[in-house]
Amino acid sequence: MATDGPVFSVQPVFVGWITLLVQLPFQLFFTLWASLFFGGLSQTLVPGSRMPFILFGALAFFGVAVVACFGKLLNYARTEYRLFRRSARIRSALGFGNVSGSGISVRDIRSPDEAFDKVKQLVDSCRE
Repeated sequence: MATDGPVFSVQPVFVGWITLLVQLPFQLFFTLWASLFFGGLSQTLVPGSRMPFILFGALAFFGVAVVACFGKLLNYARTEYRLFRRSARIRSALGFGNVSGSGISVRDIRSPDEAFDKVKQLVDSCRE
């Protein structure tokens, strides 16, 4: 059996509603800011109309949500955690645009076999 390959690897799962919920305060702030700032600036083009305020507010409201979900989806699609038993490392390659990964030396863990078995049990219980 080759010891160089990972014993197993895990990827995070993208949950859209959690992403939308987490970014909601930013979404509301940028909606208010964009509607007031850009709506006020565009009052010189269309004086006395509420349409610019509504248009820029709607663009910001939906734009922030789309950018947040797309960015998180790209990040999760390229994140992977690989566990190695014999080669003394637990490696992770994180996210969108990240070329390098990081790792934890098994020498820093008090009982590596126990830690490995617990992580494997946890992952197996989540897959069921």
